[in-house]
Amino acid sequence: MKWAETGVADIGLLAAGLAVGIMFLRMIQRRRRDLKHAVDGCIRESPWSLADVAAVLLFTAGGIIAGLTVTVAARLLNREGDVVGPLGQLLAGAAIFPFPTTVGIAFVAVRRGIIPGKMGFRLRYAVSDALIGLLAALAVLPLVIAASLPVEIMVPRMKPSEDMQPVMSLVLGGLGGGVWETAVMVVTAGIAVPAAEELFFRGLLLPVVGKQYGARTAVIVVSLIFAAIHFHARSFLPLFVLAACLSAAFFYTRSIVVPIAMHCGFNLIQIARGLTLVQS
Repeated sequence: MKWAETGVADIGLLAAGLAVGIMFLRMIQRRRRDLKHAVDGCIRESPWSLADVAAVLLFTAGGIIAGLTVTVAARLLNREGDVVGPLGQLLAGAAIFPFPTTVGIAFVAVRRGIIPGKMGFRLRYAVSDALIGLLAALAVLPLVIAASLPVEIMVPRMKPSEDMQPVMSLVLGGLGGGVWETAVMVVTAGIAVPAAEELFFRGLLLPVVGKQYGARTAVIVVSLIFAAIHFHARSFLPLFVLAACLSAAFFYTRSIVVPIAMHCGFNLIQIARGLTLVQS
């Protein structure tokens, strides 16, 4: 998606993001001495292990196999066109990774008796953590914009629909449907999928890798994996930057609600921007 083509709205988002970002940087500077303690505590107190990651990935593998089987069967049964529209394709994609992965995390947590508080859900501060995450979604925008500029300069220009991630193209392609279809697509791509991704990447994988190799290596490794699984070369660097910021937010706040709200806010902004870009 080309940030330079969406006009005045992006200038407002960029200005708001810079203002919020400066505010967060000042807060972090004042608490710089507490930062290492927060990161170490987040890793040390995490209840997850490599065995838990392996167990969750079994659920993910099951979702991938089931999703691919259904997709192939559907195409064989209907060779003249698509069996489902954008909504069906979006839900099928979500069923392959985010949803079975979330089920796997819930299963392992219940089996091991891991309570929500140990998973990073600070229920007492859920509302304030969500607000912090939504503000952080604005703060990360300038960084993602900066990361996307080299790609836009070096890679030949494309049509907006070709420039977007596949999931964004599906969402925007289905927004012309009915109210319920539009609502389901926005909730799925803007809330459910990013929440599921954060539970796995920041809530589970990040602290497990951190226990083995340290916080910095964990942020780099997990961010690389996060960017790679989106299978969109043009978005790799911006997604890596976004993932690194999400990881930093989780380590700094020790709350999974913050990166979940941050990721949801970012996706919803992208959906709104993408719709504006396509219509223009």
